[in-house]
Amino acid sequence: MGLLAALVEVASMLPFLAAVGIITAADLAAPATVAVVLGYVAVMVLPALVLLTARVLLGERLQSPLERLAAWIGRHARGAGWWVAAIVGLVLVQDARLALGIGVG
Repeated sequence: MGLLAALVEVASMLPFLAAVGIITAADLAAPATVAVVLGYVAVMVLPALVLLTARVLLGERLQSPLERLAAWIGRHARGAGWWVAAIVGLVLVQDARLALGIGVG
């Protein structure tokens, strides 16, 4: 059970780690870095806050639409982790290529 939880956490953390890498590579000043990270976190948390607010305000009337949404997400999210891993891998390959000067100028 712990291994499964760790795998889920790693998969959901990959976009954040990629964003941190991009922000670090951008060499921004500290206040700009904090602002960018806060913006990223707000964008990532906003959908959950909207759903929570709707659930609290609408109660049981929202049960059926949320169940349909959960089923749709379940059908379409199976390969999302692999897509994220592939995109992060491509970004890392590109960064390494540029750092090593391969194909530059």
